Amino acid sequence: MYSQIKQATFFLFLVVSLTALSQTKKIYYKNGKLLGEGKMVNEKKEGPWVLYHATGEILGKGSYKNNLEDGYWEAYFPAGEIFFKGNFTNGKRVGKWLEVDGLSKQYLLEKFYDNDKLLNPDKYKAFYQSGEIHAVTGLIDGKKNGIYKAYYKDKTTEVEGKFDKGKRVGPWKEYYENGQLSYSANYVDGSEVGAVMQYHKNGNTESIENYQDDELTGDYLEFFEDGTIKEKTKYVNGKKTGYSLKYLAKNKLLFEGNYVDGEKSGKCVEYKYYKDGTIKSKIEYFGEDYNGEVKYYHTNGKVSSIYNYKNDKKVGSFSSYYDTGKLKKSGTYSYSGKRTGVWKEFFKNGSLESVENYYNGYLSGKAKYYKDTSYSSYLEEEGSYSNDKETGTWFKYYKNGDIDAKITYTNGRVDKEVHATKLYFHNKTSNTVSLAVRFKNLKDEWETAAWYNLKPGKKSYVQDVLDTKVLYFAESKSGVWKGTESRSVNGKYYNMRVFNIKESTMSSSGGKFTMNLTGK
Repeated sequence: MYSQIKQATFFLFLVVSLTALSQTKKIYYKNGKLLGEGKMVNEKKEGPWVLYHATGEILGKGSYKNNLEDGYWEAYFPAGEIFFKGNFTNGKRVGKWLEVDGLSKQYLLEKFYDNDKLLNPDKYKAFYQSGEIHAVTGLIDGKKNGIYKAYYKDKTTEVEGKFDKGKRVGPWKEYYENGQLSYSANYVDGSEVGAVMQYHKNGNTESIENYQDDELTGDYLEFFEDGTIKEKTKYVNGKKTGYSLKYLAKNKLLFEGNYVDGEKSGKCVEYKYYKDGTIKSKIEYFGEDYNGEVKYYHTNGKVSSIYNYKNDKKVGSFSSYYDTGKLKKSGTYSYSGKRTGVWKEFFKNGSLESVENYYNGYLSGKAKYYKDTSYSSYLEEEGSYSNDKETGTWFKYYKNGDIDAKITYTNGRVDKEVHATKLYFHNKTSNTVSLAVRFKNLKDEWETAAWYNLKPGKKSYVQDVLDTKVLYFAESKSGVWKGTESRSVNGKYYNMRVFNIKESTMSSSGGKFTMNLTGK
């Protein structure tokens, strides 16, 4: 930023042409934004100047004399924090300066200059932006050295310890603003050695760590503010080893189990929670693998699903539940971790939604699907699968159990689709006709219905049929309609005539077909 102020002088000569000996001038960035404004005398900056960031905030302000910084100057970050403040003489820093610490703009370092030469290179004294003392120590080759003390704004001690050429050595302590000890440790060559203690604001121990050769070793203990245990874990050479216990909050277990060389070993259990502390899951391990029961929970605390694992694979029974506690789905996994056997799913009201069969993870065998009617459900569709694809004959049903459609599949592809079709007979004769009809009914069974008395000139609905083939026998005073296929009607055989409904008529729902009876 100091160099930015120097560059402003250079930009001035490129951008500004003077038309008078003493004028207020403005200089600009290449994008047209204001860079600075002040007076020029004989083409040289003179008196007060203000410089700006490209975003419009003040970059710096101070005075010039004969085109060189002279007197008191301040420079700022875009957000307004001090970058530096101090005095110039003929463009050289002199006297006491406060400059931002390279590590944090939160603090300003006190420095003294004579003709731009630093006079206190062995001193480190930092201040808050608001002016209060922050920290004091010595410097060697720019590295902190000697006794170090840091303070809160109210001058109470925040940190105390010692540096040796930039590395922490000996005992170090940190404190809360209320003066309570928050941290204590011993350092050798910049690394924690032995016991490291952290404390809660109420004075109770927060954690105990032990370090050797820059690695955690021995028992690691962590506590809640009331002193109850939060975590207990043993370390060897920086890796978790042996029994470990960890809590999210009092009586809310996160983990319990054993480690070997940093990895879970033997039987372990792990819990997870929602943000409000309600349990989210419970997972049992053997080593790093899921082994045993794994439970997941809804946000209201009720069980969402239960799995069983062996060697990280789902095995045995599975069940999932609605947040009301009612069963949603149930089934079984094989030892290879794939769905097997019967799987069932239920609607929220408890009625059945589907029944499927699996083999080796694929849908295989019979399947049934139900439609919800708020209080119960009815069978809507059924058929069979082979390797996850529909096969053979599938049926779709009306609410009353009658078949709506019969669909034939091969390897998941529809071969034929027949929908229930309304069958009518139209008596176009001048006499009443007695009619017997044989057809595939909506149970997909052959049925013979007799006798229908069809009045002259009338078209009458007979039945819904589920096959293109229909047989009938009819007679009146003036004639007989018969064929060559003998069928029994009420214990007596008749030679029935055959006709076929067009497949296109039966290929979609709502189809109708009328058979005309003609003659005298």
